[in-house]
Amino acid sequence: MARIEAPTEQIASAGQRQAELAGSIGELRGRLASASSAACAAGDPEVSAALSDYLGSWGDSFAMLAESVGNLAGNLSAGAGAYTEADQSGMR
Repeated sequence: MARIEAPTEQIASAGQRQAELAGSIGELRGRLASASSAACAAGDPEVSAALSDYLGSWGDSFAMLAESVGNLAGNLSAGAGAYTEADQSGMR
């Protein structure tokens, strides 16, 4: 049986990049929350409500995306650790 080698450094690096991306996506939600607050200052209450709802929906979507990307980052980091441990203990 051929030996399978996993590029653990690349997997760990991908996990780090995904974690950074999740943080950036989370920042977008904060920016939308600020924009939503500003939308409330629009003169027309109906326009304010519509903009607030619209931006709130986008903010919720960004929050869910950030969570998913963050979970992927955790999975990549765990995978890199598991491969490293398998290489060090079982693949001698």
